[in-house]
Amino acid sequence: MKTNFQGLTVNERLHAVGLMEEFDQVKNSDKIRAAEILRQIEVDEASIEQILS
Repeated sequence: MKTNFQGLTVNERLHAVGLMEEFDQVKNSDKIRAAEILRQIEVDEASIEQILS
């Protein structure tokens, strides 16, 4: 079942799919995994670059 992320913030999306804790753990230490997580919740590439820079 696909989650409808329309109108949700990144944090709300992460929470909705249960990836908030994992993302917080890897966002500074494993940028590749962090980007994979953001793609899973349908964050666009430009936003991923901004979030992880």
